Amino acid sequence: MQFKFKVNSFRNLHEAENGRRICVFTAPIINIPSEWEDWREVNIRETNIKGEVYNAIIDTLRTNPGEMIFRNLGITVLSPKVEFDNKTNTVTVEFLESGKHGIANGGHTFSAIQKVIREGNVDAETIGESMPVIKVECIIGELNSNELVDIVDGRNKSRGVQTYALENLRKSYDPLKSALTNPYYKDRISYSEYETNTEGKRKDISIREILSYIYCLDGYFNRNTHPINAYSGKATVVDFYKSKKHKGTLSKASKIISEILDLRDTIYRDFPQAYNHKSVGGKFGGLGTMGVKTPKNPVQLRFIKDTAKFSYPDAFIYPILAGFRKYIDHRGDWSWKKDSKPVDPKQIWEKKRHEVAMAMKDIIASTQNANKMGKAGITWRVCYTAI
Repeated sequence: MQFKFKVNSFRNLHEAENGRRICVFTAPIINIPSEWEDWREVNIRETNIKGEVYNAIIDTLRTNPGEMIFRNLGITVLSPKVEFDNKTNTVTVEFLESGKHGIANGGHTFSAIQKVIREGNVDAETIGESMPVIKVECIIGELNSNELVDIVDGRNKSRGVQTYALENLRKSYDPLKSALTNPYYKDRISYSEYETNTEGKRKDISIREILSYIYCLDGYFNRNTHPINAYSGKATVVDFYKSKKHKGTLSKASKIISEILDLRDTIYRDFPQAYNHKSVGGKFGGLGTMGVKTPKNPVQLRFIKDTAKFSYPDAFIYPILAGFRKYIDHRGDWSWKKDSKPVDPKQIWEKKRHEVAMAMKDIIASTQNANKMGKAGITWRVCYTAI
């Protein structure tokens, strides 16, 4: 798709031996094509409309528009072809593939521009210093996936880019995307920063959370080593699956990821009742820091259409879920181990949940602190043994 519009100035900055080049132009913000909204996939950050950056740009555009060109870093686009007609002062920018071309940096700037235009703060009749001007830098040429990631990462270094957002750009999570098709949560999963849904609300499930559940069940761990970082260090989990040694694991785990998420929610729903069962004799919710009963406002579960009667920390869930890794065959694509037929993890949970609750009862009584409990190796060991 080609976009042709008037600019104030244009300059070629550099051309490499391989033909890739950089050019820059300035243009009134009203001339920047609104259709670029559809070419933002290459940008690793969604716009955070509640953040300081976005609102500072809005403030400049509204109250001091003549300063926009001086205060703002502008927009960076990746394009296979950019041409300039010096007779008409017209630039033509071409985008062909959404995953390779479009806005690589400056998404907050672009969104702010579109907002003030929609609100009528500027229009085509605005002239002189009152018309905000924006700088657009174009990186032109063919890029392989690693070059693309390096450029986008570098352009976003004004604020550290989250590793998981870069891994998404590398398409590391594509096998999971293909498997996470349940309409209940598919469109609630964020694979980059500040992704929003169709209503403009921030998506409530991060891919980092899903990676942490996979990490819990990874065959890299055994009865003596436990995936405590699933609870205590999700950045470590992201780096774990970024490494070449474990990169193929996500594709293998994707074969049962929907069952893993189902199991996670089932455990969350059932554990308090198991803990309070007469055979266990617990009083879940007795310590406010460990869980609260919410009969008037049941907790909506994240991955299954059901509710829970208690709201409580994930420190309980991770060690229990991790115990199920003994029932997974990690050779090749992940699958549940078989005797005469595949293991049903929810049936195992049904049989073992009171035993698990009993095993955790003493730990809960001794720690009285969910965070300490979630980081304690003994919690993970007793759950692994009980399950």
